[in-house]
Amino acid sequence: MARSWLLTVTIFVAACAGSPVPPLAAPPPPKTVADLSGPLCHGDECACRDLSPKVAQTAPGARLKRFEIRLGPSQNELWARVGNEILYKDLDRATACFYLDLAPGKYPITLQARSPHGVAVGMTIAEMGGAGKWFYDTFDFDCGAPGLCTREHLEAFKARADAVAGGKFDPCGSTRISSIRWKTGRAPDDLHPAALEVSLILDVYEFAPEHPPGDPSCEP
Repeated sequence: MARSWLLTVTIFVAACAGSPVPPLAAPPPPKTVADLSGPLCHGDECACRDLSPKVAQTAPGARLKRFEIRLGPSQNELWARVGNEILYKDLDRATACFYLDLAPGKYPITLQARSPHGVAVGMTIAEMGGAGKWFYDTFDFDCGAPGLCTREHLEAFKARADAVAGGKFDPCGSTRISSIRWKTGRAPDDLHPAALEVSLILDVYEFAPEHPPGDPSCEP
């Protein structure tokens, strides 16, 4: 019997086939539509910073903070909507990186994946600090990468997210994550959902972080 799942950070619900399940939104068109920033970006693509270590990051504009959104690794398509920006990872790349300059405020983020044979999903968000010398681990989600996403993977992520004090994955950064929720489409094999949608809020604070990532003097 196929199943559909609706999960949040605090609740897991399994519904048998035939039960009403909130529909998943259709993903955007397969292209990036975003104002990308920094020397690693050209047009609608960016190189990942760890693959281009000799390229120095430039400082963002006044009151802006630079974030890396990394989609993957995954063999299927991935979409991430950050506010009004749309980021797209195609089938040709296992991992795609994007750099956005964001002003202080709250940004809704939605990650989407679809594949008839099951999905592998990964997304990390990192905040630039120290004039480009380091990046804070703001958010880290994976489900079935490598392999395919399963209910057990999602429950394991729930446990990790519950353990993050105050939504600050790195207490030295200046951002918090809240309202993490996800839902899945039907699982033809009763194990691997063919679609996944993850939503969260990225809360960017006004102050500039002062300490390097993982500094023991930082408090959540």
